[in-house]
Amino acid sequence: MKRRLTPVLALSLIFMLGIGYVMAAKPPKTALDVSILSPHDGIVVDNGGTFAVEGIVLAKRGDAGLVETYVQYGVGEGSTDFMNVEGIDLEVVPGSGDQPQTETLLKDESYIVRWDLTGSPGTYEIRIFSQSSTAKSGSSESRTVTILGASPPPGVETIDSESQDPEIGYGKSLGTFESTYHKDGAYQILSEEKNGHGTKKPVDDTTEMGWFYVFDDLETPRDDTSFCLYGHTEFNNEFDMFAWADTDSAFFVQCFSSGSWKTILAITRHDTSDRMYCVDVPDDTSTTIQLRIIDNDREVGNREISSLYIDQAYIVFEPAYEYYIADLTGDVGWQSLKIGNIDNDPENEIVLGLAPNTEKTMGLRYFEYSAGLWNEHVIDDFGGIHSLDIGDVDNDGVNEIWAAFMNHDEGTWVYSLRYYEYEGNTWNHYDITFLEAGISTVTIGDIDSDGADEVVFARFPCDGYELRYYEYQSDSWSEIGVDDSLGECHGIEIADVDGDNQNETIVLTYDETGGSCLKYYEFDSGGFLRYDILDVPTGWEIDSGDVDGDGDMEIAWANYGAPENEVRVYDYKLGVWSEQIVSDVPGGCVEISTAVLHVSIGDVDDDGDNEMAIGIVDDGWRGLTNDAVRYYEYDKSSGTWTEHTISDPDLSAEVVVIGDVDNDGANEVLVGLNAWYSYSTQVPELRYYKIN
Repeated sequence: MKRRLTPVLALSLIFMLGIGYVMAAKPPKTALDVSILSPHDGIVVDNGGTFAVEGIVLAKRGDAGLVETYVQYGVGEGSTDFMNVEGIDLEVVPGSGDQPQTETLLKDESYIVRWDLTGSPGTYEIRIFSQSSTAKSGSSESRTVTILGASPPPGVETIDSESQDPEIGYGKSLGTFESTYHKDGAYQILSEEKNGHGTKKPVDDTTEMGWFYVFDDLETPRDDTSFCLYGHTEFNNEFDMFAWADTDSAFFVQCFSSGSWKTILAITRHDTSDRMYCVDVPDDTSTTIQLRIIDNDREVGNREISSLYIDQAYIVFEPAYEYYIADLTGDVGWQSLKIGNIDNDPENEIVLGLAPNTEKTMGLRYFEYSAGLWNEHVIDDFGGIHSLDIGDVDNDGVNEIWAAFMNHDEGTWVYSLRYYEYEGNTWNHYDITFLEAGISTVTIGDIDSDGADEVVFARFPCDGYELRYYEYQSDSWSEIGVDDSLGECHGIEIADVDGDNQNETIVLTYDETGGSCLKYYEFDSGGFLRYDILDVPTGWEIDSGDVDGDGDMEIAWANYGAPENEVRVYDYKLGVWSEQIVSDVPGGCVEISTAVLHVSIGDVDDDGDNEMAIGIVDDGWRGLTNDAVRYYEYDKSSGTWTEHTISDPDLSAEVVVIGDVDNDGANEVLVGLNAWYSYSTQVPELRYYKIN
């Protein structure tokens, strides 16, 4: 049966439709036509200068009523994200024009608007925007304006020209600047382009980039030349599980020298936070230096577009200061970063243990410097490492790597002490013992003054910490106990700290009932005697060395938990131990609570005297200045300490080591950096610093 609408329902529908028709707003017939007369596109404004913005607003096809007109801007060349000029990046010169400028316009009437603007260095898109409640809004086309920063200081050279590399033939730039010295948050974006070499089915066009930077009229002669770049990458291959995903993992900076391109920097950091890269340029004689930036992968199949965002790019005539080594896929173990010769060549390597963490990569790595680049080598992915050391414990004339492992096996942690030896171009490992509980710290040295090294460790079984060591004699290993009621221990050093020409084993322990204690053990008549130095606040790390230039060994102590006086030095003279407060010095970086993770003694500035470097937690909530890497220098004439900031890396300095990292005959400061919070998106990494 067919249904019929009743008269009442039909009238109701008609009524509702009528109301809906009446309530629907008609679009305004009048439109605002906005034209920009000045500035000219691409103008450059001197630092601190002004420029005029002028235009005409016309009411078309009807009356516009009250019209409001604004001058707007977007940050960066080509930007389409516009905002009103309100004194943040740009401001209207007082007296040059209201913001907005208003006028009542009838049909076909117009008015002229004008402002004088000034602002921060950078590149901007400028447009004029008009609106009215009775007319369609309108905007002009945009014009590009670059405001120069102050001239760079002497010894700094900015880019003179740039272009696409014709040899590679692909790559594009958005946001070219007149000066790339000033850090202003406005980026030049270098991006790959598809090169068309891929097949159509399936689509797997390769993406490539090659971009030239040229520096002309450089002064000569010069002692050093370094290239500095500040910015970040955007690799579009994160979490992409498809076979045709972008396989780019780096951008290379190359220098044209002696007829060929030499890679001087690999930018691999997958992080949108900016960081500074400074590298040596192997050309201190030419008046023109040509650099190029290329992507690292041109195999058919990487179809995504990756980009490099550059805020600063310039050359300085001085040695580079901070050197990036690598991003890490796991966390740095708290005492798992060392410098030493591990593969029987005449050069040092960097050995790294990645901390126990089932959600990240674990295992043992080493980094080797060759042809200006760092190469990472995997030794073992057996498990996580909190502590390791390098030394010749089996007395065969070749160093081993000793590591305390935590291996996650079928839901439980398995603990072991093993060492690795490079034999016949192969890494072999030897398990010394498997334990029911873990090892907190491992140190190599001659603990019993027999002329041969032992490996000393603190382990934590269920009933307390124990201090023990292994000794190699007659082709076998012997385990010897020193103290079975040690207390929590994260710091062991082996050195002659009391001046008796015999090594002592210095231990920093913490016990919830007995508090912290700095003590040492001395081998005497086949046994060990314990001597307490001082009760100290909660400690974390110690090191030994002649830090005050008096010819004797001192003990440096880093405090993890005290509210002040986080770094101290203990010195033995005339049978008495004395304590010196080193941190919280007048004029220091901070004078409030910090958490010091690591301390290292060595000659950081190659002046012949030792200094003391520290690594600090970067937690973001203590009100810190976040100067996470510092060193202290002792003035023998005045008897005072001076604190120096090395770097503010926005990560926690988990480990700080002083040594010759790049085999140039001078010490550097090597730092293993971790994100302090487990949920942080920051990437752990290795860096080192040259202190001149």
